[in-house]
Amino acid sequence: MRCATGVEVGLIGTSYFVGVILGTLFLSLIADVYGRLLPLRVSLLNASLCYVLIYFLHEKILALYFIYFVFGITSPFRVGAGYIYSMEIIPVEK
Repeated sequence: MRCATGVEVGLIGTSYFVGVILGTLFLSLIADVYGRLLPLRVSLLNASLCYVLIYFLHEKILALYFIYFVFGITSPFRVGAGYIYSMEIIPVEK
């Protein structure tokens, strides 16, 4: 990454946010069909795998584009579905 240009580094963030946009489009559909727990578990597993791949492939710029894109697709599931699921299991105080 030290020899990467500013455009190459910027495309990493762009690929992540393009993945977030695409993941947000399908979040409600997948959560309605499969429930919230299964997509949440898959997205947490995917995030763990992406973190490991980023660690080992940090010098491969094309691989980083793809990894961050996949990581971005599952981010809405972790954040959105995770928040909704946690609100369902936490008891309401009166």
